[in-house]
Amino acid sequence: MKRLFKLIDGDTVFGDIETVQTKDGNTEVLIKNPWTAKNGNMMPYMMDIMTEAVGAIQIHPMNILWSAPLEDFKQANELYIEKTTGIVTDSTSKIIM
Repeated sequence: MKRLFKLIDGDTVFGDIETVQTKDGNTEVLIKNPWTAKNGNMMPYMMDIMTEAVGAIQIHPMNILWSAPLEDFKQANELYIEKTTGIVTDSTSKIIM
């Protein structure tokens, strides 16, 4: 399942998610191949800071302000699918003048 999260620190993160149980019994969210949106640009999470993409991040639910299915954000969803799988989902013709 793919979801988009708005985090308490202001970051927007999206990707394929799983829930994981920590040793102390808490349930946290694991985002595989996390991406982010900043100022209208989408890129792998932390790419602008570390110059290398992170493979996954684990987030405690208290750090999430809100979340939604990634499919609700058409452009982000199509870009994420294209960049992580190589499948291009938008096949509409575009004319640039």
